[in-house]
Amino acid sequence: MRSRTSTSHALLAASVVLASLSLTACESAVADPAVQTTEAQYVVEDAASEQANADPSAISPDLPDPCALLDPASIESVVGLAFKDGQFNAILSSTDLAVCEWYASGDSYSTVQVQVEPMTGTFDEAKATAEADYGATTDVTVPGADEAFTAQDGTVVELAAAGYLVTVLHYADEWTDLTEVTTGLAELAAANL
Repeated sequence: MRSRTSTSHALLAASVVLASLSLTACESAVADPAVQTTEAQYVVEDAASEQANADPSAISPDLPDPCALLDPASIESVVGLAFKDGQFNAILSSTDLAVCEWYASGDSYSTVQVQVEPMTGTFDEAKATAEADYGATTDVTVPGADEAFTAQDGTVVELAAAGYLVTVLHYADEWTDLTEVTTGLAELAAANL
């Protein structure tokens, strides 16, 4: 059985919340002129930003760098929107889970997340876990993968390849069936394992 700290939706939601919190955490401290003190003033550093840019090999040393599985140009070729560089998410990653995220650079909301973890059980066990997290799954063919399935109208594709379980999540402005697009992203990720 594989380990998950939460569902992939929760991982993505946590990333968005942390990103928004980091904006307020970066404000500089302003001393109250009425309060005289000789003590040093400290500003809480933006830990989320530091961790989001951490070295994948230091946090997930035995896993492929998930940010190397896709790049902005390849994502754009499938999604049709320009994307910023991928950011390794050290907050969500661990020694047995590596997570990278890409965000569209324009006005449209579109995000891609890749999670890589060791394949510790059977693919049927992975599918059962995904069905508990996402609901019904549908088997799909992803070139380069041993097995794959999609869930939640194609916003999630999980595949087994090279001894790893890879989850590709893709969310966009409109909640439409994204199976073709997310499967295309999963194919690119599988080719780079």
